[in-house]
Amino acid sequence: MENTNFKKLLSSGICRLVECLGMLIAQVELK
Repeated sequence: MENTNFKKLLSSGICRLVECLGMLIAQVELK
């Protein structure tokens, strides 16, 4: 198991989570 590959996957997953959260917050603010 490669550690670098796992870290890459983790960081990209966190980025997506933050993006989703940002979009949700933006939608709530618009309401």
